[in-house]
Amino acid sequence: MPLSNPDGYISLAADEDTEIGILVNPSELAPESLKILREELDKRYFTPTIQKIHRVKEQFGIHEWEVETERGRITFSVRGLNQNIKQVPPARLFVTDVRGNRYDIPDYRELDAQSYQQIQRHL
Repeated sequence: MPLSNPDGYISLAADEDTEIGILVNPSELAPESLKILREELDKRYFTPTIQKIHRVKEQFGIHEWEVETERGRITFSVRGLNQNIKQVPPARLFVTDVRGNRYDIPDYRELDAQSYQQIQRHL
């Protein structure tokens, strides 16, 4: 599911190695089919949006993040910040935790001052 065109070119696969087709324009599906597709994509690619960073604490090479998302306050751990914080220019960040969950910061420059400072320390 590409970030630049989330409503187009969706690959359908039988397994990790076997692509069975591509939906070029999913919006042309029947409304009920499109609804089911969107629900499944939301489940598979659920990415909470970080709205505030309360703290990032490092211990033994693992960074524990305590953040506020649209679903509430959560804590997760990140190992290897260089490998697990990806920047998409100009200022979008994706943070991947030790369980493979991905978190989105759409524009870290728009976070509150404390959150921005936390990001600057760890980029």
